[in-house]
Amino acid sequence: MRHQFLIIVLILLILDFSGDHFSFAQENVYSELKRLENEIESLKKSISTEPIKGEKGEKGDPGPQGATGPKGEKGDPGPQGATGPKGEKGNPGPQGATGPKGEKGDHGQQGYQGSAGPPGPPGSKGYKRVIETGTRELKPGYYFKKQVSCPSGKIIVGGGGRAGASDLRIQMLDSYPISDTTWEVVWANTSNHTPILKYTVCAICIDR
Repeated sequence: MRHQFLIIVLILLILDFSGDHFSFAQENVYSELKRLENEIESLKKSISTEPIKGEKGEKGDPGPQGATGPKGEKGDPGPQGATGPKGEKGNPGPQGATGPKGEKGDHGQQGYQGSAGPPGPPGSKGYKRVIETGTRELKPGYYFKKQVSCPSGKIIVGGGGRAGASDLRIQMLDSYPISDTTWEVVWANTSNHTPILKYTVCAICIDR
């Protein structure tokens, strides 16, 4: 509509280009422009700017799987959960390894003195030690035994022996009672030499 009006205005300007006609045409043009401006403003106000809501469309198909996003930051710890029910008793565990030895403990307090015990049996009588000493050559690979007996009327309750030699490879093989009255000691030469054996044998005897 506005375009048509402009064409008319141009024609009038051509026809009334000079004199009073030009002034009259110019005034008409201004009046018509003002009127058109007012109509345009009225049309703007009458036209609603709110979008027209159409009908709801159908649900579209799911889109393709998106790419995996970057790893998020570590979240804050959650609140303390409620206490759960008591569990069943578990099976005994395996035996643990032996721990290190502990430090020595402090001395305990002195205990109370105990009461006197009953009298003991009578002691042995007739205590006597029977000792024999001597020397002897002992060849390589040979052994030597010496016996000591208690006097008549006594029994043996202990004994022993010892030996010295220039070669230290003289070994005592046995030292024991062979009867109620006799003690025996046995030595052996494990060297390649023939040392002089210096021996002592002892028997401890008491009355029968």
